[in-house]
Amino acid sequence: MFELLLNLVRQADAIAVARVRSSRETEASGEKSLRVEASVQRALRGIPGRDTITIDIAAEGKETPALEDGSEWVFLLRDAPGAMRLVDLARPIRMPAEHRDEFLALFDRYREVADAGAPEAAVKPLLLAALSSPFPLFRQDAAKTALTVSKWSSEDLDRLATLVEGDEETPPLRGNDRDNLSSVVLAHAPVTRARDFARARLAEGDSDAVYFGLTNRSLPGTDEILGSLLRDPKEAIRIGAIRVAGLLRKPEALAAFERERGSELTTAETKALGAARALASRD
Repeated sequence: MFELLLNLVRQADAIAVARVRSSRETEASGEKSLRVEASVQRALRGIPGRDTITIDIAAEGKETPALEDGSEWVFLLRDAPGAMRLVDLARPIRMPAEHRDEFLALFDRYREVADAGAPEAAVKPLLLAALSSPFPLFRQDAAKTALTVSKWSSEDLDRLATLVEGDEETPPLRGNDRDNLSSVVLAHAPVTRARDFARARLAEGDSDAVYFGLTNRSLPGTDEILGSLLRDPKEAIRIGAIRVAGLLRKPEALAAFERERGSELTTAETKALGAARALASRD
């Protein structure tokens, strides 16, 4: 998906769960597309009284999904002369083999929030539900959408941190989902909470997430957090913080660190300082 799901849902004239009956390549005015005939299994929006729909999907090479006969998909559609078309930047979404009712219920919540204008008071509980779901589509989208929310409560941030770190009931997130939520916590948490969270991320070697979070931080305290990390008793934390300082283009912080460490500066720290200064001076 190339756009946030809420935005795509908001733009759709119709949303249908449909089973593919047939698909074939077509071409009109030099534009290749895939014409899909599908039977409507459930309409989440629009398509009143229609049992079948015809959809033209722009052919985009490897991005064009293989719509096998009998497979079921969620289509975000716009009305068009002749066949319907997908919303711009949307792709067909394959129905999961398991937990189908839960999947559709969550999709319907997206529709309800979009229909209400996507107020933050409704968006935040939706994202927390999506992040806790078993569906990669919703987790990935929610982790990206969380970056657009302007304010999170302390309780919300604790929940996001648990999703990042994991606990006895929740396995930790991975990859971009983890980085995006880490950024949200670091951008919105009070200084002490953000510092402790950043330290935990650096202990796992995740300096990029700390950088993105501090870059997006509108609250005061970025320099205080970074300074505390640079003075950490553990060398691994200090080295991660040196890289973050370079990414944040803070050569003054690097110079202060080098002065304070003096004769105690380690070989690893010296090497990290060189790399960080190159980052700080990048174009």
